[in-house]
Amino acid sequence: MSNDERPESLAAQAASWVPPWERQHRPPDRAFQAAAEEEARAEEEAREQEAAWAEETARAADTAWAEETAGAPDIAWAEEAAREEEAAAESATDEAPSVEGPDRSADPDAAGGPDAAGDLEATDDPDA
Repeated sequence: MSNDERPESLAAQAASWVPPWERQHRPPDRAFQAAAEEEARAEEEAREQEAAWAEETARAADTAWAEETAGAPDIAWAEEAAREEEAAAESATDEAPSVEGPDRSADPDAAGGPDAAGDLEATDDPDA
């Protein structure tokens, strides 16, 4: 079978093509349009109900937690511990800060140690 005999050749397809502005206008499918709009409306309503439910659940959980923990001994204990920590922090800042730095004499590689470049005993004698 040659290319000219095939009914769906590219030449036949090109010859049968009609630009969209010249095509016959089909009436819209009103049943499909109504079904699509109803489906979109139902999905939107479901999203709104879910959001309202989530908000109500979160509010109820917050209220329940507040009622459950109101005056609970562990909360009072935590508040007392926080006050004690705050008082300890205030008293620590009232004391003079320590002027001494860390003890680095045991670490020979640390700056200011016994073998530091500024140590005169280590640099006076080149044969040492």
